[in-house]
Amino acid sequence: MRHLTAAAVSAEGTFETAFVEHAYIEPEAGYAVPIGAGPDRIEIAACTQAPYMDREETARVLGIAPARVRIRPTACGGGFGGKLDVSVQPLLAVAAWVTKRPVRIVYSRTESMTSTTKRHPAHILRAPPADAEGRLTAFEMRADFDTGAYASWGPTVANRVPVHGMGPYRVANVAIATRAVYTNRAPAGAFRGFGVPQAAIAHETLAGRPGRAPGPRPLDHPPAQRAQSGRRHGLGPASSPIRRVCRNVSPPSKATGRRRWRALPPITRQGRAIGAASGIACHVVRLRQYLALQSLDHAHHARP
Repeated sequence: MRHLTAAAVSAEGTFETAFVEHAYIEPEAGYAVPIGAGPDRIEIAACTQAPYMDREETARVLGIAPARVRIRPTACGGGFGGKLDVSVQPLLAVAAWVTKRPVRIVYSRTESMTSTTKRHPAHILRAPPADAEGRLTAFEMRADFDTGAYASWGPTVANRVPVHGMGPYRVANVAIATRAVYTNRAPAGAFRGFGVPQAAIAHETLAGRPGRAPGPRPLDHPPAQRAQSGRRHGLGPASSPIRRVCRNVSPPSKATGRRRWRALPPITRQGRAIGAASGIACHVVRLRQYLALQSLDHAHHARP
């Protein structure tokens, strides 16, 4: 992005975040009751944030229609997004279905921490340049989110970050690319903020970093640049979303009518490629990128 080199001052940084445990008030617990002699149906009471998704997943595990599964949500003493994924529900269902008797389970704190999803670890590179008055002239960010062995809510996390990546500021030129990456580590999922807290750590840290030139700090933005109700954000209608799902695919062959899969570019971390050589199996779940606006002369970017 040419605006990075034309700035009066700039602040660049690379940031790493780790897994974060939800630390629910209570661990996962529940019970299941088979209904009918067959049994014909199964009823499960469990702490959950997503009973309808639980029903679909449990029915798929049992191999029965969702109409034969009933999920009864209990009081949720803390979920924070972590209980959007199933936990004890399929286990209870299988045990009750096979034994034809009521079954209950309570995870210990260790079992809860071992088996449930965590906040996505992230690797974030940010480069926000500013003019001599502290106004952001452009914004660039690239971030990889480690979604672990399962996708869970990784695609949602990666897609949410570009919308909030710049924080509460209006910027004319924006380039943000995010990826959720399969690895051989513990699965990560929903956690309050869906990836935005990881991005906020980066831009708030840079906001307090001294500039390289005299004058205001590079990210000590004037009030005129703060996002306001009714005024278009930097990622407004003029931005162009680009989505790449899982793997690149070529157009159908005229001869065979089949598509040919192509590998995505390697994912790098601190200049080193991540792949089979490092023992981590990487696979892009989804990438969404917002391109820069074509110019700075839009009315909503004009100085008051």
